[in-house]
Amino acid sequence: MTRAKQQLFITSAVNYQTNWGRKESNETMFTYELPSKLIDKISVDKYEHGVKEILETLLTPAKEAVVSADEKAFLTQAIANFKLSPTALNTYLACPYKFKLNNLMRAPRAKSESMSFGTAIHKALEKFFKEFKLKRKLPDISMLHREFNQALEAEILTEIEVQRLMDRGQLTLSNYVAEYENDFAPPIDVERFFGYGFAKTILGSIPLGGKVDKIEMITENRKQKTENKEQRQKVRVVDYKTGQPKSRGEIEGQTKSSTGDYKRQLVFYRLLAELDQAFTATVTEAELDFVEPDKQTGKYKKERFTISKQEVEELKKTIFGVWNDITALKFPLTHDTQKHCPRCEWRLHCWPEGIPAGPT
Repeated sequence: MTRAKQQLFITSAVNYQTNWGRKESNETMFTYELPSKLIDKISVDKYEHGVKEILETLLTPAKEAVVSADEKAFLTQAIANFKLSPTALNTYLACPYKFKLNNLMRAPRAKSESMSFGTAIHKALEKFFKEFKLKRKLPDISMLHREFNQALEAEILTEIEVQRLMDRGQLTLSNYVAEYENDFAPPIDVERFFGYGFAKTILGSIPLGGKVDKIEMITENRKQKTENKEQRQKVRVVDYKTGQPKSRGEIEGQTKSSTGDYKRQLVFYRLLAELDQAFTATVTEAELDFVEPDKQTGKYKKERFTISKQEVEELKKTIFGVWNDITALKFPLTHDTQKHCPRCEWRLHCWPEGIPAGPT
């Protein structure tokens, strides 16, 4: 306002768009502090002529997006250097258009507070268990708190958010260690990458990649010999999850609102381990470790699964189908607007007038 030289236009709307629909609005209280003799209220009708039709045209996404030659060349190059990860696969299955924006175009987007919290928790547990693996002695809880605080401060958050999440994280980690400290064993590996560096993980001609939070031993930490043949060591992959723990049915995609993403992710880890020639163990189990307790019961939860070869074969079929669509540049909007769109960061981009009530 201080930059105005001769005139200052102040506008306000009677309603505005939110994530949950339209909301009525009032003028800011500061406008009532302006001297009335300096105010000249004007009607905006003449300025709004034709604006609605223009905006509707501009904001309505094309039903069948036409890919330009430049975009096609860009996407083709991006795919040539792309590794399909468990998260990327789940994103494409949820919405191919979101996959294009997030994974190929890498469109910038704000990181949510919950994601920042999850990142800090993962980083703290990574440092904690790396130290445990190295020294074969469980580190002091103060180390876990220190690493969590440092990771959280590296996130883009307000001071209030940092303090709130810091209190939540320290309490969560203290209770988590108290719950499981007698069960902890030095891990075989922490933050293990598959498909990067010299060890390639390729399914047919499809490059795959991913990272496992922790790998634990199931059998003894040595190769056993059976009938003069070496038996590969059996291991369990562990994936940390923050937030409210899921039921086993939700994880496997057996409930109405679930997608099966979590279970698919665990099966993907076994596939990565099988394809990585530098990895000498066999993944037979996978576990989701919910780092935060259930809000109602206060209990911590782990869900462990035996991953079968049949599940891996079914996943391969899904990957081949998705990859064919990706290389064919098929990136339509999702047809399941009630399950995925309400939680998507691109919902106002795709549906500026609100998410449709039913399938599109």
